[in-house]
Amino acid sequence: MIKLTDNFEDLNLYLNNYHIDTSKPGFYDDLNFIRLEQMIPNFLENYASFIIKKNYDQTYLQESEEKITKISNILSNELIKDGRKGACIDLSIVMSRILDLENIWNYPCKGSVTIDFPKESDITKKYFWSIDYGDFKAGHVWIVSPPFKIIDLTIQQQAYKMGEENYIPQIILQKETEITELNLSNLISPEVMSQLTIIERKNNARILDRINPALKEFYKLFKPEKFTLNSTKFIYTPFGISVSDVALKDITSLELNGMSGIEIYNELIKGKI
Repeated sequence: MIKLTDNFEDLNLYLNNYHIDTSKPGFYDDLNFIRLEQMIPNFLENYASFIIKKNYDQTYLQESEEKITKISNILSNELIKDGRKGACIDLSIVMSRILDLENIWNYPCKGSVTIDFPKESDITKKYFWSIDYGDFKAGHVWIVSPPFKIIDLTIQQQAYKMGEENYIPQIILQKETEITELNLSNLISPEVMSQLTIIERKNNARILDRINPALKEFYKLFKPEKFTLNSTKFIYTPFGISVSDVALKDITSLELNGMSGIEIYNELIKGKI
């Protein structure tokens, strides 16, 4: 069994041994990959691991950066024009599929975001927790696509109440981040944490194990990252990998200004960037 800590060559050989063609983005659609994903818990993490560990030449990185920047601007402008809030899941899976079609390596990452606003804003720290009470699929979702470590088109377009959006960029395209320690307060809401600490007596390792025993291995590769933009501090804490199980033409969860994901791609992006 391959481990997330194994090197790229071993991972690629492992996938090839199962007759998975790893030559282009989106190979999680390979039927052999899907079969393994159905049998092995968290197998999708190997796709993200492949992208993180793969070596990219400078030409690829430069061309990808230019394309990603243009696609991000197009999608962000459509999102703002439409006015939809809280579209992180739907927009991220659409963008990921678009990047696949443009032959750009990427994966959507679900997790938590913590935002610490400048002192002069008088706005309290904002948390998008992955583990909380209520009916939701993820705290937040963003894209990882070299050379960018974090691509986030929706964090500004949330249902804020204190003017938080004025201190958050319309688009986050972050190439430089700093790895930081896992802080459970960024991942788990205080209400849930209070229950878990009673059960596990404030033992963080046991709390993490109770949530999901596989997280111990997950965090060996997928680390929390922090950075500052215009005096606003961000911490992105991964919690899982999430991709669409249908092609772009079949994604119906996102419609912006009367256009589906595939229509946005065909009309605004394909052959135009």
